[in-house]
Amino acid sequence: MREVKVVNGLKLCSRCKQEKEVSCFGKSKIIKCGLRGECNECRKIVYATEIKPHNNQYFREYYLKNKENIQAKVNTPEFRKKVREYYRKNADKLRERNRKYKYPEIRKREKEKHKLHIAARKKLNRAIARGQFERPSKCQECGSMNDIEAHHEDYRFAYQVEWLCVICHNKRHYKYE
Repeated sequence: MREVKVVNGLKLCSRCKQEKEVSCFGKSKIIKCGLRGECNECRKIVYATEIKPHNNQYFREYYLKNKENIQAKVNTPEFRKKVREYYRKNADKLRERNRKYKYPEIRKREKEKHKLHIAARKKLNRAIARGQFERPSKCQECGSMNDIEAHHEDYRFAYQVEWLCVICHNKRHYKYE
């Protein structure tokens, strides 16, 4: 174990070299004082600039190499059934986890940010419930009959949608190619 001094509730950050309160450091089992060497602010910067871009690049490359295998696995009825069963069995646990980790201020900020998206989805869902629209059984892009979703090109026009399967919908939003 490495030894690091904590004096009067202050500790020196190994990156920015500033003395900060102990509450500004994360926990560590490796260091004798039980706190990480870098303050939380420096760790966020390191994560955003070094770790996250590397991970994104790795996962993007992995997906492109194994695209067929991933799509074949995810597109099976057995896989979807397992996912649905897991969510049904663990609904309370998942709901509690979301409440705990998705803070109210973040939810509020996201709601403000996506007000137009939410309004368009609600408007379309109400129209479907009233019978004004019928959800087709096939994807307009690939012809798949699994989990058809509505895709809005422009959320200002709630009724102008393309009906896509989950895979085609994700491709439209998250371009890997």
